[in-house]
Amino acid sequence: MRNKREYAWTLKPSIVLYLFENFDYADHVLWLDSDMQFLCSPEPLYDEWNGLSILLSEQYYTDSYEYLVSGYGKFQAGFIGFKNNENGIECLRWWQERCMEWCSDKADNGKWADQKYLDEFPQRFKGVGVVNNLGINLTPFTVYRINTEQGKVVIKKPDGLYIDDVRIILYHYYGFRFYDHNEYDLSCYWMMFDEETIKLVYLPYIKKCQKAVREIQDFDTLQFQLKGIGENQVVNYYNLDRAYRLLDYDIFIITGKSDLIKCMTLYYSITQNSKRIHIWICCIDDFSFSILNNAELDNVTIINSKSFETRELLELKKTCDEKEYTCLLRAYYLYFILKNNYSVNNLLYVGTDIYFYKSPVYLLKEFENGSIFLYRQSKTNEKSKSNFKTDLIGFRRDKNTLECLISWKDKSIGWDLEESYINTWPSCMRGVRILEYKN
Repeated sequence: MRNKREYAWTLKPSIVLYLFENFDYADHVLWLDSDMQFLCSPEPLYDEWNGLSILLSEQYYTDSYEYLVSGYGKFQAGFIGFKNNENGIECLRWWQERCMEWCSDKADNGKWADQKYLDEFPQRFKGVGVVNNLGINLTPFTVYRINTEQGKVVIKKPDGLYIDDVRIILYHYYGFRFYDHNEYDLSCYWMMFDEETIKLVYLPYIKKCQKAVREIQDFDTLQFQLKGIGENQVVNYYNLDRAYRLLDYDIFIITGKSDLIKCMTLYYSITQNSKRIHIWICCIDDFSFSILNNAELDNVTIINSKSFETRELLELKKTCDEKEYTCLLRAYYLYFILKNNYSVNNLLYVGTDIYFYKSPVYLLKEFENGSIFLYRQSKTNEKSKSNFKTDLIGFRRDKNTLECLISWKDKSIGWDLEESYINTWPSCMRGVRILEYKN
């Protein structure tokens, strides 16, 4: 029994053959996955196709994902074109037979879905060509590679969007997920999205997705419900609501069931003293997530830790108490927020033991001329191993901060060692600024 995905893949060559056999004017057919969008006229694509019977598109993975080629194929089955001629029909019939024989979403013995078969097309059939235009079927992998290797970003010109001096014609939003009108996963594969790509490529697409959702729900609201992230794992989290809120500052808190009362008390101390702050709360258990999610708190984004917990974290969770696990999550959650949400310029981590008697804005205003902001520990706190407060740490969204957070989360150290580790930041991390407040 094949699942829905496998059945859809199995149908692909049969659908193209059906079009050729039943519609005389169907001289060429281009199969496109639904997560693509033309950003300008497709005319350059016709030039690429000229004289070819079968048109393929390479994956162009980044180095960290190059291993996927051996298991999942060199070419994308989400973009493939056929001409209604002898070569095209011969290829389609062979592909149809292979998909009928085997089409699984689990890689096995050199096969995967309908896609791995495409690797054999250039050797088996005549008239096979590969797209050379970088702007056709451009994927997040390719954009990420150009960003990191060449330092080039997407730019807007009067006639469209460009990257590396190439006009973007067809963009493939590979791995894009939308959970509601506000929360999105830009791609389910780990990569770093630069701000221009998010602003110019993804934001317009998100708006079009929102419009499509409204149109579908106008037709049938009951059958089409968006349920939010919930427990789904999100790799490249993006919060649209925060991008448009005219708020100046951000604070983040981690809580579990045992700290829930202190968390809500901290929340009220912030909101009673300032209306200019957005608060991010990470819940490490379902109980605290359910309570806070139903509390209808203002200017708050609540995320279940299940949305970004890795296998490594889940293994550590089995051996940690709540305090230790909260400590482990801090770097992960900070990185989770800052990586793609470019509207978050400054982020202050606050432990649930803290209560504000005046606006925290006076702390956040200090976030200039630096990247990482440590607050010197009071000398009266003899129990602490750290020279700095571990329940009050500030970050400015820049390269230094992201490098620090990657290093911090990769260490996955416990709270008993973390204090000593943070002591090393002024000497080993760039952009560290030490602030002192008596109160």
